[in-house]
Amino acid sequence: MDTSAVLCMIVLMKFIMQIIEPSKEVAYQLLEAGRQHLPTRKLGIDMLRQLHLHHDYILSLLQDGYYLEALRYTRKHKVLFAFFCNLFFLKWL
Repeated sequence: MDTSAVLCMIVLMKFIMQIIEPSKEVAYQLLEAGRQHLPTRKLGIDMLRQLHLHHDYILSLLQDGYYLEALRYTRKHKVLFAFFCNLFFLKWL
């Protein structure tokens, strides 16, 4: 994907976020619909972050395999570290 397409997608996602009222339910619907369309999933994950639903956001990152990003977010936002450790290690059991 070239840079103009990426910029166009970013503008479109920001526009959609202004139209759709952010909520946990809408974010999870976007995550579910995003199984077939990655930008839709990204929109749902971004909505969780925007709503400061830290645990849900981290869980989504972990499910998608973004372990370092989840760890950085946990440290930056001082999310309960024990929660993160439990999620991480439960995945490997």
